[in-house]
Amino acid sequence: MKHIILIFTSLLCLSIPILAQEKLIDPLGKQYNFSSQEIQKLDEQGNISYRFSKPQMGKISWLDLSDPFRILLYFSELNQILFLDSKLSDIGQAVNLDELNLLNPAGIANSKNGGIWVLDQSTQSLVLLNNHLSVDFTIPVRVFDKLPDARWFPMQEWKQNLYLLNPGSALYVFDLYGRLFHKISINARAIRSTAKGLMIVYSDQKARYIQNTNELDSLIKKP
Repeated sequence: MKHIILIFTSLLCLSIPILAQEKLIDPLGKQYNFSSQEIQKLDEQGNISYRFSKPQMGKISWLDLSDPFRILLYFSELNQILFLDSKLSDIGQAVNLDELNLLNPAGIANSKNGGIWVLDQSTQSLVLLNNHLSVDFTIPVRVFDKLPDARWFPMQEWKQNLYLLNPGSALYVFDLYGRLFHKISINARAIRSTAKGLMIVYSDQKARYIQNTNELDSLIKKP
């Protein structure tokens, strides 16, 4: 198997950046308030129509809104994933990544095939789980300078590609078989799938939207 070698700069501990409260928009244009304790879905007038909170699972460490009917939540304290429907109700039981031998995720994303992408620090691999939670494939990647030190790498599946961001450094683009085919040096802190396209949030808080992969090279310039 061909090995993909990516070298990122690590931090002293796993860090998943979450503001006190963020305002997010899903690909259908619906708005959410998101904090580590609660998610609120808003109606067109800005009123709360649905809310989710499950303090017994700990803080919500990561949220993927790329599929508004299958919202992915990651709870790093339990190393578990929970899916919500469009009314912010649980879909089935939580997925325990420890039981799947994915012990130290450093990035997680929804997959359109009903699966889950996991960048696993403990095995230094990019893993795709299918909708039965079996491993479709594992691609070795060297993304950490040393173990167990790491930072969080935002990931997003969008338009037949997987985007993996090393904040402040580079954006890596994979096909859906885990093969790296593009790298863009970019000083960005976040990526999100939205109704306007793939949103790139730069470190100075400015945002840029792209509609297709032909626009990727333009991202090295600020909006």
